[in-house]
Amino acid sequence: MTRPRTNRERKRRAFLNALASGRSVTEAACHAGINWSTLYAWRQNSSSFANAWVNASLCAESALYERLESALIQRAVEGVEEPVFHKGSQVGTRKRYSDTLLLAGMRQIGGAPSTEPFVIPPRDEQADSKAPAPAASKLARAARHE
Repeated sequence: MTRPRTNRERKRRAFLNALASGRSVTEAACHAGINWSTLYAWRQNSSSFANAWVNASLCAESALYERLESALIQRAVEGVEEPVFHKGSQVGTRKRYSDTLLLAGMRQIGGAPSTEPFVIPPRDEQADSKAPAPAASKLARAARHE
């Protein structure tokens, strides 16, 4: 990447870098010290700047998606500490997990549980069965052991 020669080039780069890092157009414009109307005029008059703007927006989208995905995985699998209050005072914390996010994530990767209701057979049928345990019961056992 070549070094910017003019103040306009420096401001454009500052804007594009801020936009690519996930800031909104308004925030990136303030960061770069450019009026938003100037940015839109540059975008309309310069195809290279317009393309750079699109690329920066795509980078920001990708970074945001990764951050959201990471947060969803944390909430679903690792849980999130929440404060516990008693009579207006915090007395501790508890870990809260999101089964909804976990199931949505499983659907996304193609490991969605069956839509059929899961029924636990009576004990005598369980002992006689040589079939492997359904995925739902494996998940239930794993959740009980945590």
